[in-house]
Amino acid sequence: MMNEIINRLPRAEFTDLVPLSNWSEILRIAKTLPPLSGGGFEYHLQSPINRTDFLVRIQSADWSRAALAGQYFEWPFRKDMDTNDTWERVRIFAKQWADPKSTLHNTIENVWLEFDVNGLGQGLPNPSVFFDLDRKQELTGALKTALLAKVMNGFGQRGATGILTHLQRQLERTPKNICLYYIGLMLARQSEGLRLCFAGMSPLQMIPFIKSTGWVGDYSELATLINGLPRETEKLVLNIDMNPGPGPRIGIEVFLPSTTQWRQFFMNLEEMDLCSAEESRAILAWPEETPFPDDEFRTKLSRTHGREISLLIRRLNHVKITLTSTGKTLAKTYLYYGYY
Repeated sequence: MMNEIINRLPRAEFTDLVPLSNWSEILRIAKTLPPLSGGGFEYHLQSPINRTDFLVRIQSADWSRAALAGQYFEWPFRKDMDTNDTWERVRIFAKQWADPKSTLHNTIENVWLEFDVNGLGQGLPNPSVFFDLDRKQELTGALKTALLAKVMNGFGQRGATGILTHLQRQLERTPKNICLYYIGLMLARQSEGLRLCFAGMSPLQMIPFIKSTGWVGDYSELATLINGLPRETEKLVLNIDMNPGPGPRIGIEVFLPSTTQWRQFFMNLEEMDLCSAEESRAILAWPEETPFPDDEFRTKLSRTHGREISLLIRRLNHVKITLTSTGKTLAKTYLYYGYY
């Protein structure tokens, strides 16, 4: 199961930051999940409790989509997920995604399940669900909102109509270089809204774009946050919660192409008191490639994927800076692991 992948990762300084009870709960959740090819940890920087949440990736390109739909039995998801209303809706969504006749089948490549690790330690927690939509940018805004309506109604999101009306208007006036990159259903937090993640914009485009959504917040603090971003990035992704209009929080995900840039960025985070020196050191030491241990588990995984599994991969995926409703700035880092 997924804990078998995590347990095969070489020891990392990062895990010393995570309280034992938090790490034990991550492993407990991972033990209930099949050995998916990718996952990650969401670490809350400068958190009083060093909270770390857990994510796993489902792909259209391998067996994991069928497994989530309950149609792949060598590495199944737990059967008791069907006794929970939220998980049952996740299963229904996965069946629609796996159906070649469904419009979702070829328009979603990846789904991420995010588990808020809250210390309760009982059962399989409800996940938040994030998915890309039309990564090739072949659909009109109207078709995208129609697909989202289908997904939201399937999850029982009662506020779908108002949110999607707002979204369609936003997509109609969005510059062509900006795309709707990911959508999040915050099911773990019992939210009826959507998290919309837009990619492709430059820092100079951010404030005009945010104003166009109708966001009401402290634009002076927002400008300070944006001005503090690295000048050269691989990608910036803007996060806005909609229900039906924009919520008070704004998040900006920062993706950087080189180790040197990450080091400089974490030095900046330390100066802004958003990260400690200990956290920086542990997070920057996370990226690594190591041979996958040659054992029966690797042999079974290789047979399942139809190719030789040989490497365990760890990488620093991105950092998210969030401006809260009170004007406070917070930061989180996302650490990826997987196998190839």
